[in-house]
Amino acid sequence: RNIANFLALVVKDGELAPDFDDEIVVGTCVVKAGTVVHGPTAEALGLPAPAPAAPAPPEATPTAAEGSEADPSTEVYPAGGGPEATTDDKEEETS
Repeated sequence: RNIANFLALVVKDGELAPDFDDEIVVGTCVVKAGTVVHGPTAEALGLPAPAPAAPAPPEATPTAAEGSEADPSTEVYPAGGGPEATTDDKEEETS
C-alpha cells in the first residue's frame, strides 16, 4: 500500500512525472537532472552538499477587509479571558 501511494505521487497518466513541490518526492529523490540532490548520498560520494530547496510560498489568507470572518479557535485571549468571559467575570478575578 505504501508503494502504491508513493507511485501515485510520481506517476501521472502512466508517465513518470514527479511533483518536486511535494516534500515526500523531494525527500526520496537522489538524482535530479544528473545532479545528486540527496544530502547523505552526496556526502557518501564526497560531493558538496546540495543547496536546500527553496521554501514554498506561503498560502494567501483572506483578511478581514476581504469580508472573511475570524476563526475564533485561532484568536488569542489574555489569561482568564476569552469570548465567553464577561466583564463581571474579569472584575471578580481582579478583586
